[in-house]
Amino acid sequence: MSQQTINDNEMIDILVIGAGTAGLTAYKTTKRIAPTVNIKICDPGPLGTTCARVGCMPSKSLIQIANNWNSYKKLNNLGLTSDSSGKINISKVLEHVRKQRDKFILGPIGFLEKQEKDGCFIRGKARIVGKNPEGQYEVEISFNHTEAKSHIRAKKIIIATGGKAFIPEQWNLPKDKIKSTHSVLTTENFFEQKDIDQKFAVVGMGVIGLEIGQALANLDIETYLFGDYSKIAGIQDPIIQKHAHQVFEKQSNLNIVSSNVHLKLNEQGQVEISTDTQEVTEKFTFNQVLVATGRRPSIADLGLDNIGIETSNFNSFKEQLTNNLEYKDTGLYFCGDINATNTILHEASDEGHIGAIDAISKLKNESLKKNSKRRTPLSIVFSSPQISSVGMTYEETQKSSDKYIYGSSSLERQGRAITMLENTGSIRVYAEKATGKIVGAEMICPKAENIAHELAWAIRDQKTVHDMLKGPFYHPVIEESLRDVLRDLAKNLTLEQHDPLFD
Repeated sequence: MSQQTINDNEMIDILVIGAGTAGLTAYKTTKRIAPTVNIKICDPGPLGTTCARVGCMPSKSLIQIANNWNSYKKLNNLGLTSDSSGKINISKVLEHVRKQRDKFILGPIGFLEKQEKDGCFIRGKARIVGKNPEGQYEVEISFNHTEAKSHIRAKKIIIATGGKAFIPEQWNLPKDKIKSTHSVLTTENFFEQKDIDQKFAVVGMGVIGLEIGQALANLDIETYLFGDYSKIAGIQDPIIQKHAHQVFEKQSNLNIVSSNVHLKLNEQGQVEISTDTQEVTEKFTFNQVLVATGRRPSIADLGLDNIGIETSNFNSFKEQLTNNLEYKDTGLYFCGDINATNTILHEASDEGHIGAIDAISKLKNESLKKNSKRRTPLSIVFSSPQISSVGMTYEETQKSSDKYIYGSSSLERQGRAITMLENTGSIRVYAEKATGKIVGAEMICPKAENIAHELAWAIRDQKTVHDMLKGPFYHPVIEESLRDVLRDLAKNLTLEQHDPLFD
């Protein structure tokens, strides 16, 4: 939608700011459930959602190629290939990743272009400038590639501007030099690189840092991973953490450096990384570094200060959000990554739906069927082997450790894992001592993405250890390790009502 097709000072029911996963879900939910509600969605771009453009999907394309290449090398090491001289072409890998990425973003972009033709999508930046006596929000729209502006009045606003990768300010890196040399990267521009230096650094041992760092190592790039090793990938369970350390310390081409770091650019445009541990201070020099220290909510420049909403103390701001994601009783909803609560795609989508339903209900002054109850917590790290956390975390169970029992199983001697050449890792499951109900789990193992879903559904349905043991476990499958964990748990249960056949 251009400025010529907007009626200046037009009044609408709902304005959605941000066309990512949460914003698109809020918009589609409203169109489906309340087609008579006047709704528009606004975003200056780039379009395509964080997941499809710079997050989940391009990273998984890279990881898949890296895993395939690593599997080939395993076969080669066993003497099962006829050619041992193969080399991976990194520039071709990145080109392939971009081609797949471009396919993934076609869906959301195509949808928005259709909405633009229908007069419902505004390609511009929205900023709240005030609130009129009638209680409507006055929003200024700055259109792309022009100085022209327009205004909209909205009764409700769903803010879903997401988050963005950042480079810590304390490093004082010159932004112009970073941009010209491509020496310090974030996920916002990593996948745009035409090539990757054969010696590469990743700063940050969270999910993104580990996933991309290990993928590059599997692609035969000498990779250095900097950060807090005790918190790698957010693992909490000490047994899973121990297994993770054993796995990654054996990884070829992956050098773990557990330390706080400081970055600076030298005169040659290279990145110098200084580490500071109790033992010694070291310096490393790289031509390229990926900074994966997290994402920050894109909450600045929305004009919230114009209506008296203070966000400098972000935790205090978040505490004012209701279960329906409305800020107090303002008619402003903060959905998706912008509230930095559960920065996962399915959670963002749920939040867009929750916010839209509440906004519609209050607009129409009628009670729509609402469900602000959240799904079972689930996170997956696509490392090799995969890492997952489901339901209650280890630290949460430790707050009342006498109420819970813990079962575990190593995959070192697991039959299917051995045939896959991936017999490493462990699964831990937590259950209530009194009832036997499954409450949580953490794992590092092959196919963790599948086992984690099975456990998430079991937690949702309040299944017990014995309930799960009644299910079939085919042979040979990785899920047999889950049965071993459940049997380990069953040893510590004193429940009378169970069938010994399934234990």
